[in-house]
Amino acid sequence: MVELIVFDAYNIVMTHPFVLLSILASLPFQTSSGFHVSIGLNEVLDPFIFGEPTDALLAQLQTVDTSVLGSTFLTIDDEGETQWTIAVRNEVTLVTPRLGNHLLISYVEVEDGHVKSIDLFNPTIRTVSLPSYTLDVNTTNLRFSSTLTIAPLQPLKLHFVEGENAMEISAETLWNETITSISFYQDQDVIDRLDLNTIDMSRYGAIDSSSFHLYRDSKSLDAYVTYDPLTWMHRPLAEEKHTFELAQPTITPLEQAKRWAEFVMYGDGMFAAGRVEEAFRSIEQEYVGMHPTSQQLIFDQPNTKITGINESSQQDTSTFREAVGRYNYLAARVENAQGLQSPVAPTWDVTGIVIPSVGVGSLILLFLFLKQRQRVY
Repeated sequence: MVELIVFDAYNIVMTHPFVLLSILASLPFQTSSGFHVSIGLNEVLDPFIFGEPTDALLAQLQTVDTSVLGSTFLTIDDEGETQWTIAVRNEVTLVTPRLGNHLLISYVEVEDGHVKSIDLFNPTIRTVSLPSYTLDVNTTNLRFSSTLTIAPLQPLKLHFVEGENAMEISAETLWNETITSISFYQDQDVIDRLDLNTIDMSRYGAIDSSSFHLYRDSKSLDAYVTYDPLTWMHRPLAEEKHTFELAQPTITPLEQAKRWAEFVMYGDGMFAAGRVEEAFRSIEQEYVGMHPTSQQLIFDQPNTKITGINESSQQDTSTFREAVGRYNYLAARVENAQGLQSPVAPTWDVTGIVIPSVGVGSLILLFLFLKQRQRVY
């Protein structure tokens, strides 16, 4: 049976307060009813979260529809049953591209317990030179060669080869010691610090080999003073190396707004009798988790149509306006709940109203004056 390494959700929040929710998207945690994992709309489930993929596991994961909000329940039988809840959530859905503002380590090649190579990645839209960056190799701080630059959204591969210790980091850096620790700095601020002597697990569980690939999560662009197992995944070194790419949006704002409206009309907001607060809190959570642009579209395009299966098991058509109406109907029946209104209040240009009004009024007065003169003469 594959051993599942499950992180405690409370301790994650307490010890990693700045971990992005999108990083937690594929992080399993245990509940009283089994294991739980959240995923974004249209996101592909990572099978390695559940253990080494088998044909049976992959077939079960194919049954999970990530194009709709809500939960799917699976029983995974791998020499012992485990219960999984797969929740498709708005708060971990990527709607707009995510870019970084500094370089980062995206990959580490580890062979026989020491670093053989690393990849730096430029998550910005500008070419970056490396004068302001340094790298600690074990305990030696080195600057980068002045000729090194990294193009936008591209990696820079750095290899360590046996030889007399170099005075600076280049594409191939000579080094005559076993490298077990590397730290990456920008202007003396730590971006990444990796000490192989203390790294024994990643998001995929326990690292039980001395030779492996170590990949950064494609949504994790923050600086980390210490190694965070939530932001790294390991795979056997015998496997082909993967290419690091920034996570891309999986849905447009309009489609996200539609998925929410469908969730209100044909999902958790549909059968609310006897569970009004539960239903409301569920659709409220998904509204709050939406991208602001998606929220605004619900009010800007109130007649946008959605379809689904209604309470009578019939194909039905509704609109954004009706979804907001049902949301507000449920909110009115839940203590301390608030209904929805457009997140951006309309702005009125006073001069645009007053000046035309004065102009029209003047024309009316002029017209009356001329009519009066006609009567006099």
